[in-house]
Amino acid sequence: MKTRYRAEHFLPYDEERIIRHLERMAEKGWLLSSINKFFWIYRRIEPCTLKYGVTWCSGMSEYDSAPTEEQQLLWDYCKDGGWMPAAQSGQMQIMYTRDEEWTSLETDEAVRLEMIHQAMKKTYLPAILAGIMLAFISSWRICVSFMERPFNWLLSDANWILLIALLLIGCHHLLRLSGYYLWYKKSEKCVSCGEPCVKIKRRGFVSGMCSSIGVGLLLWGMVVLVGVRVSLTFLLAAVVLVVFLECLKAVFRKLKIPKEANQIFTVICFTVLFIVAVLGMVKWMVSSDALDSDADRVFTAKDLPLVIEDLREPKADEYFYELQEKESIFYHWLWGYQRLKEPVSTSDFSENILEYRVVDIKIPLVYDLCLASFTDKKVLSGKSDRWQKIKNDNWGLDTMYQYIAEGNQDYIYVFCWEECIVKLKFDWEPTAEQIQIAIKKLVYNQ
Repeated sequence: MKTRYRAEHFLPYDEERIIRHLERMAEKGWLLSSINKFFWIYRRIEPCTLKYGVTWCSGMSEYDSAPTEEQQLLWDYCKDGGWMPAAQSGQMQIMYTRDEEWTSLETDEAVRLEMIHQAMKKTYLPAILAGIMLAFISSWRICVSFMERPFNWLLSDANWILLIALLLIGCHHLLRLSGYYLWYKKSEKCVSCGEPCVKIKRRGFVSGMCSSIGVGLLLWGMVVLVGVRVSLTFLLAAVVLVVFLECLKAVFRKLKIPKEANQIFTVICFTVLFIVAVLGMVKWMVSSDALDSDADRVFTAKDLPLVIEDLREPKADEYFYELQEKESIFYHWLWGYQRLKEPVSTSDFSENILEYRVVDIKIPLVYDLCLASFTDKKVLSGKSDRWQKIKNDNWGLDTMYQYIAEGNQDYIYVFCWEECIVKLKFDWEPTAEQIQIAIKKLVYNQ
């Protein structure tokens, strides 16, 4: 194997660790040859002792089709000192020399610090700020959806998984930003006193953990939200898009297209491809969901835990049935619905509708939230409408509520136990025996 690809993780301003790593790789017989968005690429050489150095060229850009005048002057200066270019990443220029008596690339610490800072402001810091804004704005949007509909929010584990993931990724970027800011301020103070820049002692363990756990949770949340197949397709599309854009920039550079035109073409291509990819993904997901969902499934009375026939003699032969179930770490939710299949008139609906919701609570902390959702004041249509608390010790309940509304033809009840809440809706006035049968069917599965 003559070429080796490695995904290196270094802070771009941590020159000491970069140099030490590359010198160890040279001792093992690997010389750095190039750097791209994904890998550091090494080529096989005879194991030897090399000295590496890092310098900066603020006038360099990844869109330049040829070395700029500033970069060429820098290379000529380095060659005069016995240094050869190894690779570059943005404004960072990595050099190496085989001379035992080498001279330092940078002699003025103040100039070196200013060059690093100018390079960071062009690439490193804007990317971090964009990551922070994206992560925390997305987190805030998820929090807003919780405040608007907390019960529905907790029905999907993807919501809290994605929220934690985004917060951790945001913290990762925030720690990187604060780490650079502290390093720069301390180095600025040292340089003003005639001392070298501050050495980076910490490896960013906390930041790395936030990033690793955050990305892992983000992938998990995607799988929970849209499934493994869609998640893998989305990730593959993202990788293909990034690789395509990198190849596109490389082609533009080979064609000697000016930097400004390269930037404009790349941005336009990225925007168009991103929109096409997103629209295509959404369309594919919708069609896939339509094929895989239960939207076309016909439910029967056997599928529902409770039907009108369990309570009394039905007044019709054909009914429409629907059932939904959702599971999260907070609770298990079930919704059942039954109505007359083909009513001739509005009056035919009378005494032919049954609807219920059952929530088995797994974490007691969300009990009050579930109860508030079932007895939401937003469903009250009139000023005199209310939820009335009723005491009934015959059914082993903790609490029972009935919806009271003037002229309302529906009879709505909420039954509460320590770990279960049931909401029942009839279009006839049920007897105590019918309610007891419904409770046994829905809560005790009898």
